[in-house]
Amino acid sequence: MIGPSSQKHRALKEKDASAKAIDGEADADLRDTELVPFTYKGGIDSFLRNEVLTYAPDAWVDEKKTSVGYELSFTKYFYRPVELRNMDEILETLRSLENDSTGMLEEIIGGIANA
Repeated sequence: MIGPSSQKHRALKEKDASAKAIDGEADADLRDTELVPFTYKGGIDSFLRNEVLTYAPDAWVDEKKTSVGYELSFTKYFYRPVELRNMDEILETLRSLENDSTGMLEEIIGGIANA
């Protein structure tokens, strides 16, 4: 059974396609997040003007949700590439594994068939 308060909450989640937009009310489906580099000349305002408003002229920043943080690329700073094996060595390993496994499938299937 759905009580009166549950009906209110469901009504808040449904959209009316014929409803008129209200100035200053954001459409949650259009909400987006941008990562603005600290080194961006002019900061957030300049980034918005140069990189966002060009494509979405009615975009705006909700200052209450703006946060400052860091994003570290662990791959960029800590990854050390490993030298790959040459193709001949890989093929030899595959041949060796294939030879080692010869008869294993028949042994497995034979064990199931005889059970």
